[in-house]
Amino acid sequence: MTIYLMYNIAILSARVIMAIVTLRPISVDERGVATIAGTSIKVKEVVIEKTIWGQTPEQMIAAHTHWSLPQIYAALSYYYDHQAEIDAQIDQDRAWAETKRATNPHPLTREELLRRLDPV
Repeated sequence: MTIYLMYNIAILSARVIMAIVTLRPISVDERGVATIAGTSIKVKEVVIEKTIWGQTPEQMIAAHTHWSLPQIYAALSYYYDHQAEIDAQIDQDRAWAETKRATNPHPLTREELLRRLDPV
């Protein structure tokens, strides 16, 4: 399913003219994961950059040169329209990672790994 984010421009005179402009499409796969259509950029990745890491769209572009401002704003717009769903996906991913960490603790510490690199 592809959802098109649009905005309307109304010009008032003797008659009303409406223009619909497509900004960027957002695709939602069969699992309910929203991505920017034609890319592998997940909406939740953009949201995490903004909400958890505190990045501005301009900082995101500097860090991810293959992203564009319209893509970022489309992802954020979709997020604000579907905030509960995206937040639930982020929470689910976080819970999965915590479970994996708890069930698969790394047997070596950083110090042990460094000793293996420099066995002096």
